[in-house]
Formats: sequence, structure tokens, C-alpha cells
Amino acid sequence: MQLLTSSIRLNDICFYAYHGVSAIEKKVGCKFRINLELDCHIASESYIHDNLDGTVDYGKVCETVKKAFLPTCNLLEHAAWLTGEALLQAFPLITCVHIEVEKLDPPIGGECKSASVALTLTR
Repeated sequence: MQLLTSSIRLNDICFYAYHGVSAIEKKVGCKFRINLELDCHIASESYIHDNLDGTVDYGKVCETVKKAFLPTCNLLEHAAWLTGEALLQAFPLITCVHIEVEKLDPPIGGECKSASVALTLTR
């Protein structure tokens, strides 16, 4: 079995959550968008035989992201870190997680389309 280095990208995963420092953010919440790039070692058999064994299941990735991301945090940085760590723990084939967490329409007292944090975690 040969392992191939690959990247899997999941774009615009959206959740409504209650992350933020202010009381209003924790009470009202807002929409968040997550973009992931997962560097993986994928078994060549997955490519050759069109088989899910030996690769990363996107559905299970999304379930893991949801479970790790939804508990309320003060900081986007912490929410991103928790999510990246959960992915590294749950999927041994993932060698590196590039994650961007974007808060849409943050309540900052002025017009702002979004605020985001990007983080890279490596095994």
C-alpha cells in the first residue's frame, strides 16, 4: 500500500453559535463560517479502488467540527484551536489542519462584514 499526500478542502461550513467576549454575543449569537484544508496521508487503494477505507470521511469531519466548535468560547482563536485539535485527534490520517473561522457581521459598533482567525495545527 502506498500513501499519497493529499489535501482535502471543506469550504463554507456554517453554524450559528454564541462565541464572543460580550454578553450580547453570548446571548444573541451570530453566524460563523469555517474553511478547512486538511493535509492527509491517503492510501492509494482509496484512489485506485474508489473506496472510503484509507481516506478521510467528509461527513465525519463535519460532525467532529460541529461537536468541537459549538460549545461557547470567548475567542475565535480558542474555538479554532479546539476544532483543529479535535480533528487531529479523531483522524490519524490528517497530518496538518489549516482552519479559518469567520464571524459574520460581528457586533463591533460599526459596519464590518466579518472578522476571522486563521490557524495551522500540525501533528
